Amino acid sequence: MEALRRGLMQLSDAEGSPITAQALFERMRAGAPCPADACEAFAAALQGAVNALDLPWPAPVSAVLALEDAFSDLARSMER
Repeated sequence: MEALRRGLMQLSDAEGSPITAQALFERMRAGAPCPADACEAFAAALQGAVNALDLPWPAPVSAVLALEDAFSDLARSMER
């Protein structure tokens, strides 16, 4: 569980400063060429994964798997 929490809450930006996955995505999203609906879906899945961190097992893992699906959808949307 702690690995999931670290993966979402304890990242580093390009300068090595601490940042959360949500903050990093919002920063990168500003200049991203992804369609708005795909970005919104990924942001919602990311929020869901963060919210699920304090829920009982297996909710956190299910939320991270949903985040993985949202990331795949986001990547595909940018290939079009």
